[in-house]
Amino acid sequence: MRRLLDKMVVVITLVIYLCHYELLTISGPITGVSYVLAGAAILLLGIYVYLDIPEYLISHVKGFEWLFFGISPVLAFFMVELFEENRFQLMELRYFFMNLIWYALTFIVVLWITRRIKYTLLILFSSMAVLGLANYYVYSFRGTPIQPWDFRSFGTALHVVSNYSYDFCIFTFWALILLEFVLFTAIRFPNKKVSLWKKKGGLIFSISVLLLLFVFLGIYMKVGIMGIFGERVYAWKQDYQYQRCGFYLSFMENVRVLQVEKPEGYDNEQVEKIVEDALKNQEQGEKADGISPVEKPNIIAIMNESFADLSVVRELDTDEDYMPFIHGLKDNTIKGNLYMSIFGSNTCNSEFEFMTGNTMAFLPGNSIPYQQYIKGNTSSLCSILKAQGYTCEALHPYYPNGWNRPNVYESMGFERFLSMDDFSYPSTLRGYITDQANYDKLIEMYEAHDTSEGPYFILNVTMQNHGGYAENTFKHCIHINHKYENNLAITEEYLNLVKYSDDAFKKLVAYFKTVDEPTVIVMFGDHQPNLLDGFYAGMDEAQELAVLQDKYITPFIIWANFDIPEAYIDKMSANYLSSYLLSVCGLSMPDYNRYLLQLYESIPAMNANGYYDKKEEKWHTYDEETEYSGMLNDYNILEYNNLFDHAGKAEEVFELKK
Repeated sequence: MRRLLDKMVVVITLVIYLCHYELLTISGPITGVSYVLAGAAILLLGIYVYLDIPEYLISHVKGFEWLFFGISPVLAFFMVELFEENRFQLMELRYFFMNLIWYALTFIVVLWITRRIKYTLLILFSSMAVLGLANYYVYSFRGTPIQPWDFRSFGTALHVVSNYSYDFCIFTFWALILLEFVLFTAIRFPNKKVSLWKKKGGLIFSISVLLLLFVFLGIYMKVGIMGIFGERVYAWKQDYQYQRCGFYLSFMENVRVLQVEKPEGYDNEQVEKIVEDALKNQEQGEKADGISPVEKPNIIAIMNESFADLSVVRELDTDEDYMPFIHGLKDNTIKGNLYMSIFGSNTCNSEFEFMTGNTMAFLPGNSIPYQQYIKGNTSSLCSILKAQGYTCEALHPYYPNGWNRPNVYESMGFERFLSMDDFSYPSTLRGYITDQANYDKLIEMYEAHDTSEGPYFILNVTMQNHGGYAENTFKHCIHINHKYENNLAITEEYLNLVKYSDDAFKKLVAYFKTVDEPTVIVMFGDHQPNLLDGFYAGMDEAQELAVLQDKYITPFIIWANFDIPEAYIDKMSANYLSSYLLSVCGLSMPDYNRYLLQLYESIPAMNANGYYDKKEEKWHTYDEETEYSGMLNDYNILEYNNLFDHAGKAEEVFELKK
């Protein structure tokens, strides 16, 4: 029975190979040599299984199980890196050995637990294959590899998996062949225990494992494996990190920083002094230039899913403007470029920066504060507005539990949260509720609020433009003139989604022009889309930070139905936007937000990748020593106190004084 199943698996692999040639070309054309080699590998695998060579080797080669176990970390490394589509010739030899340290340790520990070589190989290779395949698709969908924090987002990810296509490439095919080879061999190993305590050899093995773990983990937690060799982690560019250094090594270096360390010189008693020193020359209640207070306005904050003006990356020749209303919006409007910390996914991190004034720059790369760090009452734009008499509600036209929002919104002080469950037969596009239907619901919520209870604040996170883009899934009105080196069919699809967003925003503004109550609308994109048709070709390979930062720009618009000075701001980042919004609205704000506006004057934009030096007009990474290093460390101290030092938090700095 077992041999029959083995042969069936080989036959299925062969059928995929013969019948799905196009499926194997997803990440580039396969040369004839590659195709022939893949066929030869399947043929050899078939012979290996048909002749039952593993059974012969087990019977005739003494210690074959231990020999195979000894090379299994190497085989696992190649399998996982094939799923990663890694080009091994680009990886330096020292990174290969650093990865092997992790693989070897993992195999030894699991063997020590199971006490069976057979089970160790079956468990580890199966689980690593699942992880490798998952990483392949995650990277394909969002442009960044799997991070330790993604496992906390598993429930959110399940909601959107049906909107993506699941092809695979030649590297994935090779990885699956290697997996089959290992499993076919391991399944035939005898089911005998390895003695760990009773015999001298087993006792030595067990003691060695424990000592190795103790020493290794101590060094690992302190400096990391890469730190031992004087290497640094490219946390700001994780795709480059994984390709350059390997999956397992990079993943475990990220695991090491799951716990956020205190900034240099941290002392909670410093917090108030840092703020006082920064604000000593700033007048209390200072507002944005030329903006005077009015009656407390309603505030509508819209974070538009995957909303971006792609012209900041490269010029696009289209037959008509894909964002005509927003491009032409001038009266009572402030707009510009917002630098985000994420690309392609992890929407809630942009929401976190906007709502709290904190930055992802001081948190582990690709961490998820909404799921990791928001615990209990949280200082935010919501709490600031509630202290000034606002009714605060939230709207998101998708599953309510995504990114832990119900708990986060409760911690921030929102009084009500509506989700897709509260819509009745809304219009959809590609399976997502449209921006127009979303804004109709927003207007319904606005009209239902009791004006006698004070001004109204709503946080709205849209869904229409979420990733999973394909070609021609709906009627296009915007067309790209096809003169580019790539067929930008997916980019064209995305631009048409942007046009739908622009049209919906136009109707929303038109509605609030007729409203008597003073109202301010702020809208911004959470991140740029991950387009898989070559639109971003060459950007990831660029070593210049300024080039990479173009992928992290989204537009922001602040519009009011009363007079405000018009302005265009070339560089701002999400951590400053809510403080700037409070200033535009003529509202009071805590010292922390006033501090951020002061910092903005010197460092107008910062994100997880780096920060912009206004004086020198250049981008810096955070490991560079500059005249702003001390200011950044002060900001880090404030953020740490705000997020993590629950017992020593300086509440009077982050909340309005009562």
